[in-house]
Amino acid sequence: MPLMMTADEVMTVLDRVFGQVAGQFAIEELSEMQITVRLKVGEQHLRPGGTVSGPSIFGLADDIIATGKVLILVRSLDVGDDLSFSEGGQDPVARASMTYSIPPER
Repeated sequence: MPLMMTADEVMTVLDRVFGQVAGQFAIEELSEMQITVRLKVGEQHLRPGGTVSGPSIFGLADDIIATGKVLILVRSLDVGDDLSFSEGGQDPVARASMTYSIPPER
């Protein structure tokens, strides 16, 4: 099944809908049931000592790359799983599971 949106189109929507974090993320890979997104780590994400803060990690992650997979997708519900990796790392540094209620079309 072909994708309904390109990575650039998805970023445009995300920047519009989540304007408070616009420009902080970049999509590195997009396929039908998976996405890889990078947090563009800046000074605002760091704690003293140069480590990335927990809220930033869960906003996406460290100088991190997160790979999200859709586990269940039905008309009104999306269940996904996310593994976050430090750049160049092989072991995940964070894992998140999420459920998103898809709003009805207006």
